[in-house]
Amino acid sequence: MSIIRALTYHIPPCKGESFDYLIKQMETGSEKLEIVKKQCRTKIWTKRVVFPPLYFKTEDLPKISKLVEEAMETCGIDYAVIPLGRRDPKDVARSLPTSLSETSKVFYNIKVADINEDPEDLIPVAELIRKISERAGPEACIRFAIAYGGPPETPYFPASTSTRRGISACLRYAGDLLEKITSSKEDLDRIMFSLVRPATQEIELACSKQGFEFIGMDASLSPWMEESVAKVIEALSGTTFGMPGTFNAIHKLNSSISRLSE
Repeated sequence: MSIIRALTYHIPPCKGESFDYLIKQMETGSEKLEIVKKQCRTKIWTKRVVFPPLYFKTEDLPKISKLVEEAMETCGIDYAVIPLGRRDPKDVARSLPTSLSETSKVFYNIKVADINEDPEDLIPVAELIRKISERAGPEACIRFAIAYGGPPETPYFPASTSTRRGISACLRYAGDLLEKITSSKEDLDRIMFSLVRPATQEIELACSKQGFEFIGMDASLSPWMEESVAKVIEALSGTTFGMPGTFNAIHKLNSSISRLSE
C-alpha cells in the first residue's frame, strides 16, 4: 500500500511580522497536520513545514536555523525548508555551510534567476556548493537546492516554497507501482490512478472537514532504498535503464503523472 511520504503545511507569506510569529505559525501548522493525520488510514511517514521566502540578514541564518530546528523538535515536525529567495551566493557562502553543519532537519534553497532571463555568472554558485561540501560535508548538499525560475510550491524538499496557507502531500509508491506494472494488465493511467487517488481523497476529505485548504498531491515518483524508480522505468521500457527506450518510458511515466492532475 502506498505511503504518504510527506504531509506538509505551507506557512503563508507575511510582511513585517516578527520571526516569533512565523514560529507560532509553524506550531499551528503542526497541530493541523496532526488532526489530518489522525483522520487518514494511509500511513504518514513524515510531517513537514514550508516557510515562505524569509527576508533577514544573511549572517543571521545560523541563528534562525537553530531556532527553527528547536521549535520543530518541540512541535513534532520532521523537516522544514527555508527559501532564501534571490541572494548573492557569495554572501550565502559565509553563513549557509555553518547553518547546514549545525542542523540536520532544515533545508534551504536560493533562486539564481527568473525563468525568462539567462542566469548571471554561475561561478559563485559553484563556489557555494564547494564550500558547503568542504565545511559541512558532501552529504549536507542534499539539503540545499539552486532554483532557476524560483522553487515550486511542493512538499518535496529542498526546492520548495510557500505562496499561501494550506496542506500538501506526496507519496512513496515506487515499489507498489513496480509491482502493479509487472503483475497487472491494466494500462499505466489506471494503475497510477488506483495508487494515488485513494490517499489524495483521504487528505482532501480530512482537510475539508476541518476547513483547511488542501493545496494538492504531488504525484512525482521518488525512490527510497530498494524502492527504485529506475526499476519502474525498466519495467515500462522492457530494457536496462539507460538503453534505447529509456527516455520514451520516462516520457510515458511523466505524461501519466501529469494527467492525474487534470
